[in-house]
Amino acid sequence: MFGPHYVAPRKRCATLSGRFFDLDARAMPGKTLYDKLWESHVVREEDDGTSLIYIDRHLLHEVTSPQAFAGLKEAGRRPRRAGANLAVADHNVPTTDRAGGISDPVSNLQVETLDQNCREFGITEYD
Repeated sequence: MFGPHYVAPRKRCATLSGRFFDLDARAMPGKTLYDKLWESHVVREEDDGTSLIYIDRHLLHEVTSPQAFAGLKEAGRRPRRAGANLAVADHNVPTTDRAGGISDPVSNLQVETLDQNCREFGITEYD
């Protein structure tokens, strides 16, 4: 049952202050936007609340995508639908004077790695 699309049951929720509370459908009449979005993507739900969900669009950026690409490479896999992925470097690029490039070497490496991974996996990257 546990595979690449396993999502643990949602039973607890954290507030911005870091406190947790139990999710109880009786406590909130109606559905939240989150619940509506979640339910519209559920493919199958197990009796224990575990859901298999369908993700129709992936937004990739330079900070956390290297781990995802590394996982694909290690498993010998490619994105199932490369066209459903959109990539943009948005965390490490300068907001002004972009012609001057990225001065921080770590930030620059992250952007270059995103560029390389997108080329390798055939994913559209927006500058």
